[in-house]
Amino acid sequence: MMNDSFLDKSESHTEREGFTPTDLDEEKGAFVSYHELDKVADWNNAQEVHRMLRGWLQDNVSVEVSSKTRIIYGGSVNAKNCQELAKNEDVDGFLVGGASLKPEFVQIINAKL
Repeated sequence: MMNDSFLDKSESHTEREGFTPTDLDEEKGAFVSYHELDKVADWNNAQEVHRMLRGWLQDNVSVEVSSKTRIIYGGSVNAKNCQELAKNEDVDGFLVGGASLKPEFVQIINAKL
């Protein structure tokens, strides 16, 4: 489990970037992409931050928006770690960079299906 300072740092960064719920549509939800500030040592960190983001949406917007919002992991995703990341309940998909240019991209696509 992550320590509170990591969550505080992530939440603080979100606030500094000006994320506000004013434009979220209750009917549609939203897409949120999360990218680790540091290299991921424990894939559960992604789940914890995604859980925190979903909780924030629930507390600050609505339960409906929280449940309809897709939270996408934008860290380093490849064929070796995608299966482990896909097991996380609040990780709804991946934002893939360089691995999208490789044949292994098919494995990443299929990880969350």
